[in-house]
Order: sequence, then C-alpha cells, then structure tokens
Amino acid sequence: MRKKLIFILTAFVLNLNAQQALKDNQFEGYLIKNGGEKQEVIIEVDNLREPWKFQQDIKFFEKSQLGQKKIKKENCKPADYEGYVIGDREFTVVEYTGKDAPETNNLNAAMGGLKKLSKPKYFAEIDRKGKITTYKFYNSPPDAYFASGDDIKKMEEFTEKCKREYDILLSKEGEKPVAFDELKIKKFFKDCDFVVKKYEDGNYKKKPVKGIGSLIKDAMLMGQPLYDAVMEMVLDYEKECKK
Repeated sequence: MRKKLIFILTAFVLNLNAQQALKDNQFEGYLIKNGGEKQEVIIEVDNLREPWKFQQDIKFFEKSQLGQKKIKKENCKPADYEGYVIGDREFTVVEYTGKDAPETNNLNAAMGGLKKLSKPKYFAEIDRKGKITTYKFYNSPPDAYFASGDDIKKMEEFTEKCKREYDILLSKEGEKPVAFDELKIKKFFKDCDFVVKKYEDGNYKKKPVKGIGSLIKDAMLMGQPLYDAVMEMVLDYEKECKK
C-alpha cells in the first residue's frame, strides 16, 4: 500500500511539472504545408508586437504535447512551409532582398553584398487581401555585427528603426510578391489606364523616376509613408479598374 501511495504521489508531482497551459509567448495557430494542407499547432514567438523577430523561422509543437513534462519543439522554416497563421494574422513565404542594416565596416559590407546576390526566402505578413494583395516585411537588426565607435551608435539607431519601419510588397493573383520599389509601375498596372495616367502625371505620392536623385528619394520611403503611397494606387485600382 505504501509503495502504491508513493507511486501515485510521484506521478502527481511529475504531472504538476508538466506544462498544462499556454505561456505568454505561445499561441494557437496553424502551419500551411507545401501543397496547402493545414496543420494545427501551438506557435511560439518572442513577442507578437515584434514581427521582425520571426520572419526567418518560428518554433512550434503539437497541441497533444500540452500536459506532457517534456515538449518537443520544431522549427517552421520558409523552405519547408508555405506560411502560418497566428490568430487573425497570416504570414506567407516571399523571396526578398531588402534595405539592409547600415554597412558599418568592410566585413559587414561584404556580407551584405553576398546576401544581395540571391533572394532569400522569408515569411512576410499579409496586410490586405484583394485583387492586389499587400504584404509587410519588417526590417530586422542582425543577431551579431562587427562595429566600434560611431558605428555602434548607427546600429543602435537602426535597431530602433526596426520597431516602426517596414517594406511593402504587392502581388496579383498567380504572381509572386514583389517589393513596391522594385515594381515597374506602368507594367504592373497595365490593365488600369486610370492609375497609369495618374502616375505619369505625377499625381501620386510615388512619383515617376526622373534621375538618380528621385530614385534614391523613393527608396528611402519605409513604414507608414510607404504604405500610404502604395494604398493610394491600390485603392484607385480597385475602385476604377477592378473587374
């Protein structure tokens, strides 16, 4: 009888040590496998208010593991999944070469140059679905960097910018998402004369490129100013030309 009691007490203590409920950084959601199949899971992220932290991968585990003492977590990476959903927020795979961190020295510059030779895959947040779907891609500070003196200050300032700045990508049905600054506006909106003419007349926040100065100025737009410029065109397109 004593042995049986000890066994029951031991099992009870072990069960208390098992995770019974979701932690603050864990959320019910689902993964979208390559091919479209959905897999309901528990997704773990650092902070939902800092989406730039989970654009490269996220951790997840099966719901059935709740209540177990040991939870086996896996990584959801853009190479293996089409996307994932947390609550009402959806992230999908995009190929993206972005506006990177300041090149604080030769080593960082070389690393940045190699990165731009290809378009890595990331998860980007779907902002708005429609005939034109828009996505947000957040700037993210590097996990590690080489800097000293004034360069440290530059990286600290860049890290702060990541909290409020993001790039905008667009896609039409059946097409891959493309960063707004990489679009050929007249080609992308070729099925909407209204938008093309308004753009050529310089009546959008996004102006036709005239010389390198204009190109650089447009490329500096990030976050809300960029979003406003994009939505001005998208809403005109949907109002004037959506079939």
